[in-house]
Amino acid sequence: MKLFHIKLILLCLLSTSSFCAKALGNESGKSDIITLIVCGGGKSEAEAKHTAMISALRQTFCVFISDKMEILNKQALVEECLSPTSGCIQSCEILVNQQLSVDIWATTARVVLSVSKLLEFIQKKGISAKCQFDESIIIMRKSLLEQLEEEEALAQMTGVLHEPMQIAYNYDLTIGTPKSSESETPDHLVNWELPLIITAIANKTMDNCSDYFLKTLSMLGMSTEEVRIQKARGKLIYEFTQVYQELPQTFYLRSKVSKSILTIFKSNFEFYVRSFNLTFNNVEMDGNANVILSKDNATFNFPHSGQTGATFSYFIKPASKTAPPPKGYTVKASGVRSSCKSGGYVVYESKGHGIVSSLMEVGGQMEMNWNQADSLCKKLFSNGFNDWRLPTIEEQKLMYTNLENKNIAGFRTGKKRQVIQAKERVGNVHHPIRYWSADANTVLDFETGQEEQVSDFIGACFIRAVRSF
Repeated sequence: MKLFHIKLILLCLLSTSSFCAKALGNESGKSDIITLIVCGGGKSEAEAKHTAMISALRQTFCVFISDKMEILNKQALVEECLSPTSGCIQSCEILVNQQLSVDIWATTARVVLSVSKLLEFIQKKGISAKCQFDESIIIMRKSLLEQLEEEEALAQMTGVLHEPMQIAYNYDLTIGTPKSSESETPDHLVNWELPLIITAIANKTMDNCSDYFLKTLSMLGMSTEEVRIQKARGKLIYEFTQVYQELPQTFYLRSKVSKSILTIFKSNFEFYVRSFNLTFNNVEMDGNANVILSKDNATFNFPHSGQTGATFSYFIKPASKTAPPPKGYTVKASGVRSSCKSGGYVVYESKGHGIVSSLMEVGGQMEMNWNQADSLCKKLFSNGFNDWRLPTIEEQKLMYTNLENKNIAGFRTGKKRQVIQAKERVGNVHHPIRYWSADANTVLDFETGQEEQVSDFIGACFIRAVRSF
């Protein structure tokens, strides 16, 4: 069953059932105790741990208490809930603590929560949350939380890695010799072409990122015994393989959504490796501008420090037929150009407010009608938030410019989607890849960036949600 259907059932249960701590008893009397592996990031170890605990709190609240998440937007209330005196958080064991870069820390933790204490805390705040479950519903909710735990931890992990991965390469520049088929003398070049070779070399930040990624994924992925049990129960297993130091490592996941999150993170590698600026003749351009990536030399896995991640070539041509070759070429890392926070990839931000795009398509790679798209976005719980919606056409255009054009967020189209595009094209025939906007009559073609009216075509579209922050 797809995740959005599971969550829809969960929300229905929350609205029609009631919760009683007594009903949570099992043999040990401790079934109201929930254990989650969660991830968090911040500018310090303490902040990363705090973010991880908030993730655990939001997941437990959504699954066991209520889908009305607005209360958890009140920072003072969240801090009170996380304090030892509330009893909601029983313990927080740090499993992985990694400094990714100078000012970014990442934490993976095992957090133990008491659902009954959390319910009691919420009720004391005057919020109605009285329910009574039978044992089968309790078991189902724990099963839902187990799947949600994996998805949310991977979403948090890839989000924390997004910024340091943009500074995980150093760049070398090799300037070739100008060549011209019309040269009369070595000192007089006509219609010349000057090749520049940029080499991206992984640095220590890459080692930190890969170490955190692989350790965390090892803890979240299923063991051989868990895989055997899942298969015996007839449940699907989703494999994800990552290469590090030329050695492939395969992880086994419970959820298709989990694999999609990791696949999209992997698709971001071309954006990460292009984090440089090339300057000549006082003109600066970034790594996405007319710079050809040598695919044979590209490593879209984790290279280790000192290893070449990719090689780029750029050919400078004269402004006029007889203009001399320019001088003063430099290449440097461009630093962080994109952020991931508040549940997704930042589309735009001004004075601390803006919108973010969901980490992946809503509904997977399925095209749907507008009513389905609108409903799924409103029901979506992703990366700790449930106030998602369809974007306006203006917001979609910003998503196309600031994310898709830069190979961020794994949209249905993009340079990295050549295999998919090949299947959707016949020769050079244009195959539009449309996404729904908040206006049921308008869509955006994410292959061209052009808006279209629904009356101009018949069919379904893809879905990418946004939320404001």
